[in-house]
Amino acid sequence: MEKLKYLLSIEYAKFKDSAILRLLIMLYVFIFPFTIFLGKRMLPEIPDSVPFTLDILYEFPSVWDYQGYVGSWLIFIFLGFVPIHIICSEVSYKTMRQSIINGMTRSDYFLSKVMSLVVISLIATVYYFLVCSLIGWFNTPNPSFTKLFNNDFAGTRFFISCMGYMSIALLLAVWMKRSGLALFSYLAYIIAIEPAIRWGIYWKLAKTKATLFFPANMLEDVMPLPLYRFADFAPSDLEIDILTEYTTAAPVTVVYILLMIGGAYYLLTSRDI
Repeated sequence: MEKLKYLLSIEYAKFKDSAILRLLIMLYVFIFPFTIFLGKRMLPEIPDSVPFTLDILYEFPSVWDYQGYVGSWLIFIFLGFVPIHIICSEVSYKTMRQSIINGMTRSDYFLSKVMSLVVISLIATVYYFLVCSLIGWFNTPNPSFTKLFNNDFAGTRFFISCMGYMSIALLLAVWMKRSGLALFSYLAYIIAIEPAIRWGIYWKLAKTKATLFFPANMLEDVMPLPLYRFADFAPSDLEIDILTEYTTAAPVTVVYILLMIGGAYYLLTSRDI
């Protein structure tokens, strides 16, 4: 425990004055609570035949999934850049090499980065819990602690979502060592490359449920848009489910997180710095 505190203190000393990290975190903190109120304008119109309104998204338990879905995109956009910055900036300024020369092992160096991501994910999860609790409490008819904690392990799923996006970014940062290239690859993979691969497999090779189990898709299904659970929005010509249940998506994502962290560790310890 003392070792972890020491490693985290080093990380804090390195990056506490980073203008980029401050900006990313501040944007996340200020935008996150307000995005939920854009829902009525941004989400698709609910047909009259569906027995609910968008107001349900602000109530328990739906607020956990909706705010988690919104938060997962903010994690992807803002917090996902954090590991890219902390790795690539140290490569650029040669502080990674200096840390190793000064006696820190590569394992300790890598552990400090991973623990930093864990701490950021924990803080983001606590913030998510507070925001959802307040929004849900003031918008749910007859709120109660029973309704508050009826959330299908939303906090755990949100933490997994945080670690998932940042683990992808960590792997790319360690692999590519250049912030511009790593950031472009991170955005391109999640937005375009994986969806294109999944589309090609599903429509050109075989219509199989295996297309649901790609990393980015599993991450989306950990915190999906809750409207998909209320009504069938999938095109009628699709022969597979549009979502994987979180009870499957969450453990599969944890496996991907471990694989990506393991891959980043292998690259860091086996290549020249």
